[in-house]
Amino acid sequence: MSSRLTKTEQRQLIAIGKRIKQAREEAGMRQIDLADLIHVSDRAVLDYESGKTRQFRKLHEITSAIGSRPYEWYVSGKEGTVSSDDLLPVLEQILVEVKKIAKSKATGAPVKDPRKRA
Repeated sequence: MSSRLTKTEQRQLIAIGKRIKQAREEAGMRQIDLADLIHVSDRAVLDYESGKTRQFRKLHEITSAIGSRPYEWYVSGKEGTVSSDDLLPVLEQILVEVKKIAKSKATGAPVKDPRKRA
């Protein structure tokens, strides 16, 4: 799988980010409040909300911390049953990140942050 995102994947990340922001605001939370709950910087929350990060390892933590919507809504924008077509691109990206982490642990090499340019 290529490290470059397709236009569709980019749109999906932006849409997930917008839903994170919407739910956070509906819950009356500030970015710093969410950041404290999931143990990241407020900048990281901004990156999630703007779709600038591809590292959604904390998506379950984010959805649990906000608590106002089901996980499926964040991924697909729909509540209730989510089709595999909606989840597949996000799950593929999560799998890529998990493989990078596993490889780095096995080799002792640091995991590169995909948001930072070389």
